[in-house]
Parts: sequence; structure tokens; C-alpha cells
Amino acid sequence: MSLSRHPANLILRSFLLIVSLVVIGQWGWQQRAGSSEWIRYALALGLPLLFFAVWTVFKDKDADEGDQPNRFSIPVSGGVRLALELLLFGAAVWAANANGTVTLGLALFLSVLLHYFWSADRISKLLNH
Repeated sequence: MSLSRHPANLILRSFLLIVSLVVIGQWGWQQRAGSSEWIRYALALGLPLLFFAVWTVFKDKDADEGDQPNRFSIPVSGGVRLALELLLFGAAVWAANANGTVTLGLALFLSVLLHYFWSADRISKLLNH
């Protein structure tokens, strides 16, 4: 079994996704656009939903068994999929720092590095397709 499909790495990946969505939602909640409270709600709920939709819909066309595109997904190249993942994780690290939780941002950054270190075979496969 490759490290990228190891249960510990899959759990880390899921954890990173959930924490990233929460941090991005928290950033949205902290934004104040004048007296419009509905914008806070829209950002706090809408941004995580948008990121999750992109994560779910755009799948690598040559994905492994567990990540196979289905009728609700749009197949993309491996490089595009990797770029979308990095966009989500990068946005979460940025949002954590913007929220004033620098330690969380650093922990997220290091966890993403660890995940991609363990996923070197997956990254190579994504970039070669």
C-alpha cells in the first residue's frame, strides 16, 4: 500500500479539509461590511460551501478507485486538481493568519506539507496526467 492511500494519510487529508473549511468560514464571519449582517452570514456559509463544491465536483480524470469521477463530477487534469487543492489549503492558511490565529496557520501549513510529503506518489501521478 502506498503512503498516499495509507489510512493515516487519508484521515489527515480529511481532517485538513474539515479544518480548512471551518477556518475559511470563521474568516468570513469576522468580516464586517458596514451594517450588512447578511454579508457575514453569506461569507461564513457561502465560502466553505463554494470551496467544498469545488473540492467535490472537480476530480482527477485518472483518479484512484476511491476518488473516481461520477455523474456529478467534472473530470480535470491532475495538475488542475492539485492546484485546486493547494488553493483551498493555501486559503485556509492565509485565513488562519488573517484571523489572528497564527499558530493554527502554522500548524495547518506544516500538516499540509506532511500530507503532501506522504502523498509524493500521488502528486507525481497527478502531475504526469
